Amino acid sequence: MNNIIKEIEKYKLLNFNWDGEGGSVIDITSMKRATFFIESMYPIESMYPNEFESMLLANGNISLYYQDLISYIELEFSNNKIIYYIRNGDDTYKGEVKFTGSMMPKELIDILHRNKVTNTT
Repeated sequence: MNNIIKEIEKYKLLNFNWDGEGGSVIDITSMKRATFFIESMYPIESMYPNEFESMLLANGNISLYYQDLISYIELEFSNNKIIYYIRNGDDTYKGEVKFTGSMMPKELIDILHRNKVTNTT
C-alpha cells in the first residue's frame, strides 16, 4: 500500500493542464482523504487479490480503482464524500457516502465486504 501513497504524492508535482486538456492540480483535501482511506483499508485489501491503483482526475480529485475478471471498483475522493461505482458480475452499486477523512464510511465498507472477490478466473 505504500506504493500507492507514493504514487499519489507524485501527483503534487503536476501543474495545471497536466493532461493537455485543462486538468486541475491535485486537490490536497482529496489527497488527504484518499491517503487516510488507503492507510485504513486493512482488512479490506486482503479481500482483493490485486492492488488498488490510483489516478488523478481532471477535476483534481484522487480516484482509486480495482479491476479483475469479474469486478471493477472506483472510488473518487471529493471534499466531504466518496463517490463510488462497484460492479461485481451482474451486480452494480453506485452512489456517494459522506467522508470527512476521520472514520471509514460504514455503508461503503459493507458494500465492499458483500462484494469481496472469491474467484478471479
